[in-house]
Amino acid sequence: MKKIKSETDLNAAIWALERKREEDLRLLKAEFHLVSDNLKPLNLIKNTFKKATESPEVKQNLLNTTLGLSSGLVLKKILVGASAGPAKTIIGTALMLGITNVLSHNPEKVEKVKNKIIGFIQTKLKRPRKQIIDITPDSKDITYQDPEN
Repeated sequence: MKKIKSETDLNAAIWALERKREEDLRLLKAEFHLVSDNLKPLNLIKNTFKKATESPEVKQNLLNTTLGLSSGLVLKKILVGASAGPAKTIIGTALMLGITNVLSHNPEKVEKVKNKIIGFIQTKLKRPRKQIIDITPDSKDITYQDPEN
């Protein structure tokens, strides 16, 4: 900092320091709002979940668990029904937890079964088209017609 020798230099230095103080205060307020936003409970949970799910391994585990849990719930609803007695409810819950556990711990087997089912469906959908052969007694020509036309 240079030495102040006159009143105008003093006023200029005061003005510059006031502007610097205002800018620092503005930056401090912005930083405070950012920190207070990040410390809100909902944002803490959101940020933690986001960081946790960025790992490919965690994403795969989360996907497998979700698949297992949803499959278990669907099978429980199918087998037990909406309104069941206490014994059926307990058996259905145990069945749901068992299926969820098996599916979430054996994703490679689930993937193989899924691929087999999809392959089976695709082969059934892609059956070769049957052709209609038209042989007329008058002509010696054989004409083929596509059933789509």
